[in-house]
Parts: sequence; structure tokens; C-alpha cells
Amino acid sequence: MEAVTLMQNVHIPTTAMMSNVNGVFLDSCYENNGGCGENAVCSHESGTFAVVCKCQVGYINSGSDSTLSCIDSCKRDNGGCQPGAVCSHDPVTFAVVCGCPDGFVNSGCGADSKCV
Repeated sequence: MEAVTLMQNVHIPTTAMMSNVNGVFLDSCYENNGGCGENAVCSHESGTFAVVCKCQVGYINSGSDSTLSCIDSCKRDNGGCQPGAVCSHDPVTFAVVCGCPDGFVNSGCGADSKCV
């Protein structure tokens, strides 16, 4: 297998991590997000440098490991929020936030708290 030396003593197989475009080697994650779908993050497996796709924060895989399909986590099981709660995302981290609809208040803290 052909390898390219990026730094001294570091050899990376060109077929695993990089593609040759007009004589310039590019990280495969920069080209079409490495083949990862929308709302996914492309990275490389340690050791093999194979492309690894994972859903971004706030998204979950609605497919299988081989057919990653990242959907908004609030669209499946209300994002893990209790029935009747409102699932949304933190504007900075995009993590799931469970809240109560207008006119309701949270009955406490923890996973079993409810909107009353």
C-alpha cells in the first residue's frame, strides 16, 4: 500500500485518510465530509485512519452503523424528555433541553420530573 510521509516517522496510507487531487493530498474528511451525511462529523479511526462518522451533538442515528443518518434528537422519543414536555436544544451546545409548555411548571429535578 502506498504511504505518504507527513512528518518525520509518520506514514499515512493515502487510500485510508487522504485523496490525491491534482497532486495535492487532502484529508478525506475535507472532501464531501468524508462521505458522512448531513449533521454528521467526520474523523479518522486511530491506527487505521479509516473514516468514522458520528452524529453531531443534538442529533441521533436513525439508521445503522453502516448507514449513518443523523436526525434531530427531539424527533425520536421527544429527545428523552417526559411526555408533555417540550424538547429543544441549547443555543450554544445544541444539547437537548427539556422544558414545560406555557402554563406548566417542572415538578422537580431529575429524569422523572414532570410538567404539572
